[in-house]
Amino acid sequence: MHCFLIHENMDNCLLCKRDEATQTNSHIVPSFLGARVFSYDGSGKRGKDIAFTLTATKQRVHTGDLPSTKFEELFDEESLNENRIIDLKVDSLAKDYYLCPHCEKLLAEHLESPYASFMKSGKQVSGDVAYFFWISVIWRISVTRILGDWLSSDVEESMRIHLFSYLEHKRLGTDTASVAEKFPFRYKILVSPEYLSNDAGFINFKTNDTHDSAAFICGDIAIFMGTDNQVNDFWGLERYLTAAPVNAGIYAENKYTVPIEPFVDAKKAIIKAFAKEKIAYERNVLNQIWSKQNLSGTMPIELQNEIIESIHGEGLKLGDRGEVKLWAPIICEKMSSYIKLHSLK
Repeated sequence: MHCFLIHENMDNCLLCKRDEATQTNSHIVPSFLGARVFSYDGSGKRGKDIAFTLTATKQRVHTGDLPSTKFEELFDEESLNENRIIDLKVDSLAKDYYLCPHCEKLLAEHLESPYASFMKSGKQVSGDVAYFFWISVIWRISVTRILGDWLSSDVEESMRIHLFSYLEHKRLGTDTASVAEKFPFRYKILVSPEYLSNDAGFINFKTNDTHDSAAFICGDIAIFMGTDNQVNDFWGLERYLTAAPVNAGIYAENKYTVPIEPFVDAKKAIIKAFAKEKIAYERNVLNQIWSKQNLSGTMPIELQNEIIESIHGEGLKLGDRGEVKLWAPIICEKMSSYIKLHSLK
């Protein structure tokens, strides 16, 4: 009876707008892209990935089929229980109930599988497949809001209509050229082949001020997609756009190769921006805790600094630092020592 009620209230698929969105664990960023960016052993295989999804207010860890030795490196044994281990295996770049099985199958068969073969073995792929593959990725990231930014509703709807039309043409075996010709978006793709073998992988998504153009970094690839008003502020990588060729889906995909340094610098810039937002959030949390103890004013800045340094230093292992409930012993210890030393109570 419970399952029947859930089924009755299921939203429709965000792509076809017709069938119920019953698909679970549907990848937003295709699994082959995530695996090549986040695999802990450099294999690029599914299940071998460790991914940290970071925002100012939370840290989400996905461990895949992580061996026990890796768990010991990332997590304190006392912080792990059966429920948390199950939660850690949930892919942070996938989502339940936003697509129907029919659309999931179309995306996999006509876009993801051929593009994955193209990336892994160099097997040729037509320009329209590459074009709509990236449309599908940008659209999914936007409509699910998974990376914290999104395109306007008009742009999302335009992407959806053309993407679904293309997939239906592929399903029926009819000509797809007219679909791409009518589509207003174009994209440029930057690649740095040396990056992933020399530095840590990361992803980031950002739109321009009018939300009609997007940029997406996924490891050693950066996609700029939009109308004529492209994103012009994307961690320094936008400097290479003038020289990069335009892809419109008519001819084979053209990439522009850049050195490793711009991707390294982009990662540093993203981490710096994130850290600034995260520290502001953490200071706000500490001030709320201070206030709930009926202490006047805000938590002294030196005490805030000591707690934050402990949480992100030796206080907690890397995988535990985003779990706010695990901060409690550190906060209690530091606050108690400070209050006792300064006779505040």
